[in-house]
Amino acid sequence: MKGQVLTDFITKFLPRGTDITCIVEVKPWKVFVDGASNAAGAGAGIVVITPEDLKLKHSFRLGFRASNNEAEYEALLAGLRVVMDLGAKEVEVYSDSLLVVSQVQGNFEAKDPRMIEYLQLVKQMMGNFVTVKIERIARGQNRYADSLATLASSIADEVPQLIRVKLVLEPSITARALILQVIKAKKCWMDQIIDFLAEDRAPKDGKEVARVRRTFARYWLFADWKLYRRSFEGPYL
Repeated sequence: MKGQVLTDFITKFLPRGTDITCIVEVKPWKVFVDGASNAAGAGAGIVVITPEDLKLKHSFRLGFRASNNEAEYEALLAGLRVVMDLGAKEVEVYSDSLLVVSQVQGNFEAKDPRMIEYLQLVKQMMGNFVTVKIERIARGQNRYADSLATLASSIADEVPQLIRVKLVLEPSITARALILQVIKAKKCWMDQIIDFLAEDRAPKDGKEVARVRRTFARYWLFADWKLYRRSFEGPYL
C-alpha cells in the first residue's frame, strides 16, 4: 500500500508525458505454486512474495478427484486469483510441473479435453495482468509450496503446524467454491524413505537411519516423487 501511494503521488505531480517506469522501479509479484494428488486426495499450495518481500502462504484442499496435472493447474489458477485480488499487475509464476509450464508457454500441445479447458482458463486469467511470466523450477526450489500442497501426508519443518486450509469443492473449469477448513499437518513415515531415494539424505537419528537403510530397497520412487512398494512378483504396488 505504501508503494502504491508513492507511485500515485509521483504520477500526479510529474509533467505530462513523462515515463514513470524510468523513475520508479516496478518489482513483480512472485508466486510459487505446486499441486499434489494421491490416494488420500488432492491439494494445492501457493507462496506469494509481494514487492515488499512479504510472504503469503495458502493451502487448498481439493474436494474432488483430480490427477496430478489437474492439481498443478488448480494451484496455478489459485495463485493467479490470489495476486489478482491483491491488485498485482506484474507477476512472475514459478512451478515445478514440466507439463503445465510447457503447455502455458506453448512448447507442449494440450490434447486431453480437461487439459485444454484448464489451459484456456489460465490464458484467460493471465489477460487480467499487464505482464505474466511463468517459469519452471526444480522441485527442490519449490519445497515450501510442495509442503503446503501435501499437508495431508508431509510438511516441511519451517511451515507452521497449524495453518488455514481452503477447500475447493469443484474443478475450476466447471465451478468455483471455497470453504475454510483447519487441518493439523502431521509427519509421514514415507518422508524419510523419499528423501533417501531422491537425495540420498538420511535421518539424523541413528535408529531411524538403520530403519530406512533396512526398508528402502522395498520401495521405488517414481519421477513425480510418488512412492511405490515393490512386490515379489515384479509389479509395483
